[in-house]
Amino acid sequence: MQNHFFNFYISHLKTSLRRAPALFYLFLISTGILFAKFSPVGEIFLIHILLISFVILFLLYFLKERIPYVIIDFLLIFSLTITSILTFDIKERFPVRERRVENIEEHFGMLLQDPVKEGKRVVFNVRLINNDDGGFLPFIAKVYAEKLEQNIGYGDVIRFEGRLKKPLPVQNPGGFNYRNFLKRKGIYFITYLKEGAIDPIGHLRVNPFLRRLFSIKTYCKNAISKNLDDIHGALLQGLILGLRGDIPRDIKKIFSDAGVIHILAVSGLHVGIISFFLFILFRSLHIPFNISIFLTCALLIVYAFLTDLRPSVVRAAIMFIFVMLGMLGQKRVTLLNIIAASAILILIINPLDLFDIGFQLSYAATFSIVILYQKVYEFFPKRLKTNKIFRNFVIAPFSVSLSAQLGAAPIVAFYFFKVPVIAPITNIIIVPLVALVIPAGFLTALGNLVHPLISKILAGTNWFLLHLIIKISMFFSDIPHLLLWVKRPVFLFFLLYYPTLFTFFLLPVKKKIKFSVFAFLVILNIIIFTGLWKIGHPRLIVDFLDVSQGDAAVLEFPNNEICIIDGGRCSEYIDYGERVLTPFLRSRGIKRINTVIATHPDVDHYGGLITLLENFNVEKLLINGALKTTFLYRKLLDTAEDRGVPVYNIHRGEVIWIGGYPLYVLNPPILEEIELPSNEGSIVFKFGYGNITFLFTGDFSNKFLKLPSLFMPSTVLKFPHHGARFSNARQFLSMVHPEITIVSVGRDNPFGHPAEECINILDSLKTQIYRTDKEGAIILRTDGKIVIVEEMIKD
Repeated sequence: MQNHFFNFYISHLKTSLRRAPALFYLFLISTGILFAKFSPVGEIFLIHILLISFVILFLLYFLKERIPYVIIDFLLIFSLTITSILTFDIKERFPVRERRVENIEEHFGMLLQDPVKEGKRVVFNVRLINNDDGGFLPFIAKVYAEKLEQNIGYGDVIRFEGRLKKPLPVQNPGGFNYRNFLKRKGIYFITYLKEGAIDPIGHLRVNPFLRRLFSIKTYCKNAISKNLDDIHGALLQGLILGLRGDIPRDIKKIFSDAGVIHILAVSGLHVGIISFFLFILFRSLHIPFNISIFLTCALLIVYAFLTDLRPSVVRAAIMFIFVMLGMLGQKRVTLLNIIAASAILILIINPLDLFDIGFQLSYAATFSIVILYQKVYEFFPKRLKTNKIFRNFVIAPFSVSLSAQLGAAPIVAFYFFKVPVIAPITNIIIVPLVALVIPAGFLTALGNLVHPLISKILAGTNWFLLHLIIKISMFFSDIPHLLLWVKRPVFLFFLLYYPTLFTFFLLPVKKKIKFSVFAFLVILNIIIFTGLWKIGHPRLIVDFLDVSQGDAAVLEFPNNEICIIDGGRCSEYIDYGERVLTPFLRSRGIKRINTVIATHPDVDHYGGLITLLENFNVEKLLINGALKTTFLYRKLLDTAEDRGVPVYNIHRGEVIWIGGYPLYVLNPPILEEIELPSNEGSIVFKFGYGNITFLFTGDFSNKFLKLPSLFMPSTVLKFPHHGARFSNARQFLSMVHPEITIVSVGRDNPFGHPAEECINILDSLKTQIYRTDKEGAIILRTDGKIVIVEEMIKD
């Protein structure tokens, strides 16, 4: 059977490479980029290797009659791979003069775009200008401004005061790597400016084509905003221009849960709709066939620039242009070859795009549609396909949607930890509506040029269609059990999934049953082996998450029971329960939480727990019984009540059992008619796993109350109150005498935490100090004998 599958793969591989040779080169380039990403090699070494390869190829060219062609082919392949490694390596290490820019307070720059409103801030990119000689620096900075006092736009030169910072890398497991996201766009610094920190000083000549494009984009935005309300206007701008900043978070969540979030990311769907609409429009105006094709191709290029050359748009534009030019030459085109060629072109321009979510989703879905569509379509019985309407409007769209979902699902699971099972059905209904909205949206903007009344009438059509899309998405997103939350898949899963998927669909019908049984047995073996390994190697995992100036920790016991201690801050600007805790838990595949502990009613400790209670099954909430109540703390307790989560007050002397593991509560004591200060009333507890012990202290300062000295010595200490100084710190720390100390603290916080005095005391005790402001999340794994520490930020 193994030989059969091997021969089957070789046969199909040869056929695919013969029909689409670009696939092979795409594979080589992608391999080189991946190698460079995970196994960096010095640029000088690569240049020498590349030069040697070229010299050998040059010599072999004159000796080709004596040298087998396979050797020349091998060297060409090797050279291409090395070139892609070198290209990525240079891009990754650029720029080289970062410190010179970061240490300057006053900066000059030229706007590379018109400012865009995102939430409560105005955002734009600037090309930095050298303060000394006025020349352009090889850096782009993203500016977040509270307010613009003067109108500025593309080409304007500004002076601004603020500290440029490198964006932070991923800080928590399951988090978003903002640094890499911006780097792929060529942005290496960010800055946050207050009102009045920007001063326009001039204007430079700029690309007239881009200037006109920005004017068109601004005009379209204004025409849409003038004729539609905020929600529907923002949604239409996202659909046709890719501007998603003003789309409400709730709407995005609804679309995501319904499996149609891709309609908000301008991609191949949008390009296909626009190209079809333009071509039909030109032909209906009796424009000759050839000219219609050229005009459509030209406008697709304009649209790609209008949407900031997103990889998905560039891919789709290249593909449709190649297809149309093939129609012009009356030649049959190979879609696989065109798609692979477009990917090669994008990666040559920017190899970092290989790690872009949009790039990966776009190509995974497109390749899957081309390869699987016909096979999925053939699954439907012939009697169902006899009805032309049902065949064209249900079976065919469903086959396309299912094919795309099968290809994109693992990538969606990797980044978003969910699989919307309903997506193939939802897309059958939503995509046709989007196909009407997009041309109607552009016509709304164009109609305003003729008369505002025309634009108003068309805007009414847009409102109706958009409202219908929202309502249908809400209906499907509310259906229970059709959104699967999954653990982030590992690399092995991808190695198994795609070969299994394509093999199953490409095999003859009689072979599919045998293959399914074989694949099932392989997967079952992996699951059993993984389970046995976990049983044989029980570990406790303690994750101290980076929630800036706040606390949040997750205990994962060997029996899979989960305890969460605090959840960071929640405010109108940020909710660490949504930004950090939820993605972390989703990435680990955690759906049920056995115990949640809010150490005390300070918002930087309990705020994020509200989102946790709203989105996860929580068995119980433990609090310290403080009388202090605020609106947000009251909301925490009300949310627990609404969700049916029992709330318990705990005090010194109690033992909390979590799956057979005792947590000994050391604070607060039961005090009648006395209200402790908030920090002093923090829940303090200790627990052990084998020979390793942990002491969690909340914001307890050991000032008014003293912990039992017998329980204080611990292997790991969660430092009290973010490293703040307290009067008897030396005595307290000496009694605990931890081997490892975790300080949960915010970067550049205004309180001066952690106090230098406390750090010096810890240094004198020879403890290993880990800080979330420097290392990001800190993950501790222990088998009860030793502790292994992993830091999220290693540079």
